[in-house]
Amino acid sequence: MADYTFSTLSPIDFENMVRDLIQSERSIRLESFKSGKDDGIDFRCSKCNDSILIVQAKHYSGTNFRRLLADLKIKEKPKIDKLKPNKYLIATSVSLSPANKETIRSALFPHIKVTEDIYGREDLNNLLGLFPDIERQHFKLWLSGTSILEEVLHSRILNQTRIALQDISDKAQLYVVNNSFGHALQVLKDHNYVIIAGIPGIGKTTLAKMLVLHYLRADYDFINVSYDIEEAYSIPDRKRPRVYLYDDFLGRTSLEEKLRKNEDHRLISFINSVMKTKTAKLILTTREYILHQAQATYEMLNSPIFNKPQCIVDLSQYTQPIRAQILYNHLYFSRLPSKYVEEIVRQETYLKIIDHKNYSPRIVEYMTDPMWVSPSEASEYPGIFIRNLNKPFLIWEQAFNSHLSSMAREMLIVLGTLPKEVFVEDLKLSTNSFILNKGMEFSEREFRRALSELQGNFIVLSQDFGNDIVAFHNPSVQDFIENYFDKNPEQYSLMLQAACFFEQVKWACTKIPKIMYVRKLQHEIETSLKNTFSVKPCAVIIYSSDNIGKTTYKDRDWLKYEYRLKFIASLCSEKEFAYIKIIFREMLCNMAKDKASYDLSPCDLYALVEHVLLLNNFEEINTFLLSAKESLFRKAYWITDVTYIIKLMKLQPHIFQPYDRDRILSTIQHIVCLHLDEDDAQSLQNDLSELREINDIYGFDLRNEIDKVTYLLSCAEEKSEQESDNYTSSYNDDRKGDFMSKDSIRDMYLTLLR
Repeated sequence: MADYTFSTLSPIDFENMVRDLIQSERSIRLESFKSGKDDGIDFRCSKCNDSILIVQAKHYSGTNFRRLLADLKIKEKPKIDKLKPNKYLIATSVSLSPANKETIRSALFPHIKVTEDIYGREDLNNLLGLFPDIERQHFKLWLSGTSILEEVLHSRILNQTRIALQDISDKAQLYVVNNSFGHALQVLKDHNYVIIAGIPGIGKTTLAKMLVLHYLRADYDFINVSYDIEEAYSIPDRKRPRVYLYDDFLGRTSLEEKLRKNEDHRLISFINSVMKTKTAKLILTTREYILHQAQATYEMLNSPIFNKPQCIVDLSQYTQPIRAQILYNHLYFSRLPSKYVEEIVRQETYLKIIDHKNYSPRIVEYMTDPMWVSPSEASEYPGIFIRNLNKPFLIWEQAFNSHLSSMAREMLIVLGTLPKEVFVEDLKLSTNSFILNKGMEFSEREFRRALSELQGNFIVLSQDFGNDIVAFHNPSVQDFIENYFDKNPEQYSLMLQAACFFEQVKWACTKIPKIMYVRKLQHEIETSLKNTFSVKPCAVIIYSSDNIGKTTYKDRDWLKYEYRLKFIASLCSEKEFAYIKIIFREMLCNMAKDKASYDLSPCDLYALVEHVLLLNNFEEINTFLLSAKESLFRKAYWITDVTYIIKLMKLQPHIFQPYDRDRILSTIQHIVCLHLDEDDAQSLQNDLSELREINDIYGFDLRNEIDKVTYLLSCAEEKSEQESDNYTSSYNDDRKGDFMSKDSIRDMYLTLLR
């Protein structure tokens, strides 16, 4: 039997669950009423054998039996006496013993005649076991189980995902189901992956985490990809279904942040592999404008793979009832002193918040955190809330300028130039270099004090095998830091002069307002590129230390000179950075002498070739091109990979021999025989399109291969139509249309006056 505490449910959530359980157990339909003052009635049935049945739900967080009994005697008994129902049912989240039930029956007699009409926590858990569809429908309660979390942590969650799981648990109690949830689930059913896009702060990550929760409930392993898609590759297959979450997969605040890291090809390869399996789900999130930038800039991303499986989250899905309940949940579960919540209710500020043009779940989350209200009186809190809705940027600006010490501010500025997650020791090294460059210094004690000052609201600290790891609390903090650099451009120069890691230089080169400052910063950019090119990365990624992926750890990413060289090459193609071609040529010459091949994906390697060919007087060009050709042959695993070999042959025919055409044909035949998934229709369609292009445009005779893939595609499509997902659920959002009257909203919020 389940052992739910119901702690993740708000009173409204709890009432809805009780309604569904009693309707199913007693085969009746209960009338539902608006939230708020209930006059002793949460639900009613007036057609139960010509009698009136009333149901009352009592949800308490951490309340004991004495409090429940007192409320029933003092508050509810007079109401029941006035209503005079034929039958009265009470359901509560409080655990009840047989003696407790008998005491309640006696107190409410004659309205409750038998203890079977009293449902305690254990009774509700029993009913959830009897009606699993209802248990599945109210998925938020799943993480309130006392035994379930332990089971998950010990059997189905990989080591690095435990912190992410706790965050999912925290988010579940605040979440309100809307149309985007069902749509995203359907996309995952159809494609095995989904791209959740939307504006900043709209709830993309929260939706993604609720989808993860859905699949955890279906007995999936959970892998949280924090930095690079290679983290997903690095975890060995345990022969169990998996759900992968890759939040902000195109970068937290800009396109260049990820794609200049050349992750696009590896990502598409991973998506292709997920599409071809029946045991994996991939959930990706990104800001919508970054997705559009990527599709406009990179041909590989402007394809059906990135168009069909999208789920766009926008404000239209947050109808007035949903906005009202999101704010209600945040106030109900917040750590705010009760007097602040009461002022929101008494001044009816919730009506202005719900209908505000700048409403977003993120602003609601921030403004219900005690940090933002601690210096103010309770009576001022509603006005502060509205001011920050009017000017959302004030939230971080005020805290940055007024709440933080100078040391904490410097540390936050430096963290903005580093990757998503880094070791605290690397943040310390970078911060020390940055402030020394300003003629300042700090002690170990001052550093730790500043770290503690930032923790919770600005940054998140975690630990892995004794290593402290730091990251921003959420992307909006980094948005603020980037805006700070733009308002204070002298900071770019100071940061480049003090840069300890290549990632910092890369960040600056993608953020500096190019027309105004790139030329002015030529010396700093050239020097920092040279100084950091061979420095080990500071980005933290996940590694596996066993053969089954059960034990994982975090460490710095591998140093990959080729990827750094590719980034510098991409800069060379921009007019403002033309002066770094000399540096690029020097570095490429050194690599051509030292290495016989290049550890890049076919897509990235071909792009590097294009950049190299733009250089004049490159002495090692033939050696480089021959090495690139052989590397492309070795790395050809998908049909797409072969197209880059063919493109190189058309671009530089002199490095190809007559037998290379036979090698290309043999490679394609090998891929068609061994690397195609006969069950995945979408993947086969992509393969077929590429084969036809190679056959028609490049003059290879691939008629046999095309016929084979066409046959496999028809079989896969027929099979796909017959199959259905083995785990589907429907979720109710319990909305009464898209509009609530002011009276209905007012009644709901009055329940917050405790």
